[in-house]
Amino acid sequence: ISVDTEATLTVSYTDAEGGLEAAHVDPSASLVWEAGNIDGDPLFAAPGYWDDPGTPSDPLDDVWVDGDYHIVTSSPCIDAADNAAVPDDQHDLDDDGDVDEPLPLDYDGTPRFTNDPDTDDTGAGTPPIVDMGALEFHADCNDNGIPDYQDIVDGTAEDLNENTVLDECEPMLMLVCASGCAADTLEVAIAISNTGEVIVGGQFFLAYDTSRLLFVSIEPGSSGPLDDYNPFDREIHEFVDETAGHIDYVVGIADGAAGTAEDVTAALITFAVLAEDCAVADLVTFREHYPVTRLSGDLGHPVTPDPVDLPEIVLDGTPPVLTVPPDVDVPYGESTDPSATGEATATDNCDPAAAVTYVDELQGARILRTWTATDACANFADGVQVITRLPCEPLGDLDCDGVVDVNDFHLFITCLNGPDVTTPPPGCDALQFDRADLSRDGDVDLADHADFQVLYTAGG
Repeated sequence: ISVDTEATLTVSYTDAEGGLEAAHVDPSASLVWEAGNIDGDPLFAAPGYWDDPGTPSDPLDDVWVDGDYHIVTSSPCIDAADNAAVPDDQHDLDDDGDVDEPLPLDYDGTPRFTNDPDTDDTGAGTPPIVDMGALEFHADCNDNGIPDYQDIVDGTAEDLNENTVLDECEPMLMLVCASGCAADTLEVAIAISNTGEVIVGGQFFLAYDTSRLLFVSIEPGSSGPLDDYNPFDREIHEFVDETAGHIDYVVGIADGAAGTAEDVTAALITFAVLAEDCAVADLVTFREHYPVTRLSGDLGHPVTPDPVDLPEIVLDGTPPVLTVPPDVDVPYGESTDPSATGEATATDNCDPAAAVTYVDELQGARILRTWTATDACANFADGVQVITRLPCEPLGDLDCDGVVDVNDFHLFITCLNGPDVTTPPPGCDALQFDRADLSRDGDVDLADHADFQVLYTAGG
């Protein structure tokens, strides 16, 4: 750094070779050395240099070779600058209509604010902290060859707490509803993952929406489905203020037990649902508190992940409204497909596209078509449509060939079973049995035989 005649220079959050001691300041000038300045190798990917083409004694033929000024892993410039010093996006480089936000892109046009999970934040502001220099360092913490910011944009990795660090690369503490919907009861897990060390306990300070939820219970995580390796079986402290909707909970492991570095549930909370809603945010959250929500490592120090609140939840126990098509008679040989006999429709209070399916049950000449509408929360409604397949013409034509003849007689005899016997005998299927029941009283007996003889005589 060199400050010329009568000039004033203010320096902060800058990597300056030699630091303050190496600066040249003219006696008439001034240098204001503020916070955040460092003196360290910035670790450029490839610094530029002068090439002397083999004539070091002749500087006039030297040629400047451009470098690559991206900083690389372990650079002291990563997450080390001042967020407040980033100028406004006055030209709206990201086309979002906001010209008052800090410049969102770096010199490459890539995101300006990204966090490196392997670097401590030494800069100023709320993370993610901007890097020193014109080019932001973009980590690839999961080593998949794709910068983390691109993983987030493409949806190939999650960043639930929106701190630009992939969830799989940092300790996570999340409120999770496994079902995604709740009708009468909502179960919320306090889930921990990616701790990188053995955890022996945790303290949690939560808030819940008392207008929609009624607290029922909170239990250590080992009471849930991860019992095989979940060590959290000791409740150390529980306090619930049902008026304010506050829960304070501390859980640990038994004396002499080992903790776990696995992804587990620290605690399970059960609520009764008081009011339904199709999209509820901030239903259960981590609340600000001192001491803070955190985990305890087995090495005796706290682990403080960024907590993630319960995502938007649907509270819906109302089944869809199902409209079943009317019962219908279908002439023999014509289609019984819904396109010919009618489609059921459904409306739902939350799901605009409730699924509609059907199952057919054959009962003689009738088809009992059971329609079911199911919404995204697994609420369902059933309804039955009766489809009657009309007999062949003329009456008594059991094989439907247009005449009542000896072949129909043989079929009739096969189905003859006796009065009040409504089950077809062996060799007579349900549809044939129904056609042979000429008196329509549910059985095929001698009365039907007499009717068939008349029809056979007429047909013959």
